[in-house]
Amino acid sequence: MNQLAAPKSQSRALKPIDEVRQGFSKMEGELATALPSHIPIERFKRIAITAVQQNPSLLKADRKSLFGACMTAAQIGLVTDGVLGQAYLVPYKGKVQLIPGYKGLLTLVRQSGEISSIDVNSIHENDHVEYVMGDDSRLTIRPNWTARGAIIGAYAIARFKDGGIQRALMTKEEIEEIRKASPSGNSPAWKNHYGEMAKKTVFRRLCKMLPLSTEAQAATALADQADAGRVASVDSEMIVVSEPEPASQKEKPKSRRKTRKAEEEPAAEDDARDEQVIEGEAQVADDEPEKTPADETAADGVDAGESAGDFF
Repeated sequence: MNQLAAPKSQSRALKPIDEVRQGFSKMEGELATALPSHIPIERFKRIAITAVQQNPSLLKADRKSLFGACMTAAQIGLVTDGVLGQAYLVPYKGKVQLIPGYKGLLTLVRQSGEISSIDVNSIHENDHVEYVMGDDSRLTIRPNWTARGAIIGAYAIARFKDGGIQRALMTKEEIEEIRKASPSGNSPAWKNHYGEMAKKTVFRRLCKMLPLSTEAQAATALADQADAGRVASVDSEMIVVSEPEPASQKEKPKSRRKTRKAEEEPAAEDDARDEQVIEGEAQVADDEPEKTPADETAADGVDAGESAGDFF
């Protein structure tokens, strides 16, 4: 009866999302220093907190990795709003991983100041394709709008402000080599959104041929690490650091059933991660205004618009 009530500050523990807000407040100075001038600190924090609220699984992951992923996003100059498609906070193997999206890479590539337009799209079997190699190389694609047929390849073209052109063209066979080499090659993202993944693949190849800023190089490397199924971050010198794989357990499994379940769980997590990202970027594509056939006609030097190919 005579026991004193504990102070409110002690009797009521902070909710996980409030702990996140508190954490962002403590690191506000570091974030402000890392962010480029065109991204206000309050906007960055608000978007990051909203992303966490929309995906409660992030609150269950290692909290240090959550703040680390947000710091990495600030360093490379991307916001973590899945709707914008710049970058995604994704829970993976108990930690939070930052995955740069297609829109984010496109933004960073354009910030070089040397590129005037970028066109990325898929090629279908009934399209009329003319690709001339050599000194006067050019690519012309006239889509068959009534029946385009199956995907047979993809292309990405960058036009520089000085009039120069850089392009990447991949056949389906080349795209398949990349898919089969990826740990997530059989994920729902590839099965359900093959065209978007093909565009992502050829755009990433184009990025390797372009003059990239330090931030764009880091974002591309992060995307490569994510494709390889590894969690990575960026250090203070913008060098991508891949986290070591956890030591293998030598303890003998209690049953073959448990062994199979343990083997299947990482693959399922890979699939869920890729599907989360591709669904977010597919939504970006759905929100864009529909283009007319004239807008979509692809020829060298013609910007048919920003294709929202995954994902990044």
